[in-house]
Amino acid sequence: MDKCVDSILNTQYPNFELIFVDNGSTDNSAEYIQNGFNRENLKVIKLQRNFGFSRGNNIGANSSKGDIIVFVNSDVIVDKNWLIPLVAALEKSNVGLVYPDVNPPGSCMALRRDTFLQLNGFDERYFLYHEDTDIITRVKLAGYHFVRVNNSRVWHKHGGTIKKLGDVDFPAFEGWRSAFIFFCKFAKPGTLVLTTSLLLCLNFMRILFYVKNGLKLYALGSFKWYLWLLLHIQQIVEIRKEANTAFNHKVSDRFAREWFRGFVRGKLRKEWKKPHDYSA
Repeated sequence: MDKCVDSILNTQYPNFELIFVDNGSTDNSAEYIQNGFNRENLKVIKLQRNFGFSRGNNIGANSSKGDIIVFVNSDVIVDKNWLIPLVAALEKSNVGLVYPDVNPPGSCMALRRDTFLQLNGFDERYFLYHEDTDIITRVKLAGYHFVRVNNSRVWHKHGGTIKKLGDVDFPAFEGWRSAFIFFCKFAKPGTLVLTTSLLLCLNFMRILFYVKNGLKLYALGSFKWYLWLLLHIQQIVEIRKEANTAFNHKVSDRFAREWFRGFVRGKLRKEWKKPHDYSA
């Protein structure tokens, strides 16, 4: 975390601010960052509890002042010249979202403020996982490109942020819950029925696998998803109604199938692997 903040504060860029959002940590991270990096362009926001990635990002964005907003995970380290190419790429009017040569894109990505506001920010129904997939999809549906900026260099320690959450059942539950919300929003009716059936079956198979191999906490996390489905039927219906109005299920069946395969395999969908490349 301190390496992330230090690398960003040493960015070679004429005018920027860094907003550090402490999402309900209990290890005095906010105080450590505030006291350890006493800089005028550093603002620390301490939240009383963990509101999740989406809401935490929205709170940070709403507290910012710049025309461009960059979201960086705390397990990312940036090169001193990383920001200039990202800003240059966003100067093109048909570009809505950019990210460095990093995997996954959600660990570090940038949007113009007007685009971010047009999209109403991150969907706060995603607590963990797929909030970045969601906003990238909405960027594409709004008619913009999202591009990988190859000469913007950052390094991402995969899973560094997730490991701090503690209990392994929580990420397991959120992975399935968020994936289902994504399909509720964007999939066509037939595709939604098919993928929901497959998710139900696959989740049951995973529970059996976890139990057989003594991974009881993982099994518990997967089982919680079934309980969430039963207890939130009204919310699911509302998400679907909202999607009918806002998106009219413009995501193609091919896109949904590729994304589903990527989710099952634990990899990024092919659309993420083949963005528009750009070098400033």
